[in-house]
Amino acid sequence: LPESEVRRFVQRLSAGAGPSASDELLAMAKEALDKGELQMAAQAYAQVLQEDSQNPGALAGLARCYLASGDAERAEQTLKLVPPEHQNHEDVVSARAALSLSAQAVDQAALQGLTAKVLADPADKQARLDLASALAAAGEPGQAIDHLLEIIKQDRNWNEAAARKQLLTLFEALGPADVLVSQGRRRLSALLFA
Repeated sequence: LPESEVRRFVQRLSAGAGPSASDELLAMAKEALDKGELQMAAQAYAQVLQEDSQNPGALAGLARCYLASGDAERAEQTLKLVPPEHQNHEDVVSARAALSLSAQAVDQAALQGLTAKVLADPADKQARLDLASALAAAGEPGQAIDHLLEIIKQDRNWNEAAARKQLLTLFEALGPADVLVSQGRRRLSALLFA
């Protein structure tokens, strides 16, 4: 083979080896979303969707942008655009779980009332579950995980394992790469298999 042909072959291989422009935009959008830069994130997700209108990562990310800005209805509409073959995509599952948790939001007074109720009676599992749900919806997943694990510690089968189910939904919303998820899973395993 002539050297020029070998060079072209290597260039074609190396061009496909790096991340695509869409992958780079998705990474940039996720980073912006994590920093709370919603407009920048939404623009990057929209740019990916201009190239691939069915990109599950971009649709899920855009839904999370809407959710973070308080527009749960648009977030839900965006998730409805995800094609059936991508419904189980990790980002889509996570965005759906986050949407589900956001529906449990309460105002600050109700949150304080639930906190007082749990402090008054630490064995009140329903109050603790309600508090955990409200904390998760309010963006306090670490505290929510603590309360859910406390319920499981008290009675893992209470209310048809409601605390464990809520904990798994919270883990899905956070995504598998979140440090709270890995710590929470270890703590859950320790409780279940001790």
